[in-house]
Formats: sequence, C-alpha cells, structure tokens
Amino acid sequence: MNGAPADLLLFDPDEGWKVDADKLAGKAQNSPFDGRPVQGRVLKTVIDGRLVFEPDA
Repeated sequence: MNGAPADLLLFDPDEGWKVDADKLAGKAQNSPFDGRPVQGRVLKTVIDGRLVFEPDA
C-alpha cells in the first residue's frame, strides 16, 4: 500500500556481541546463551512507522 507507515528491521550480520541475560528484554532474566559470544545484532526495529527498539549504546 503506497503511503503506509513502514515496518522494518535493521540488522548487522557482522557485529558480534556477548549475551548478558540480565540485559535481555522480557520477564525471565535467564538464557542458555548467557555469557556466550554470538554473531549478528538487531540495530533498530520500526513498526507502523514508529521506532520500537534501539539497543543501548
């Protein structure tokens, strides 16, 4: 639909980072990946034209 608000995700497949379960969004502050290095990171999420996620710098 032309002129409609955008839904998009900006992802960097080359950025590595280490999982910190205490900083993950959600009620459960645990993860089987806690402390492990992973590859790829979401940089921004836009839903209906509104920025809904941008990680802390």
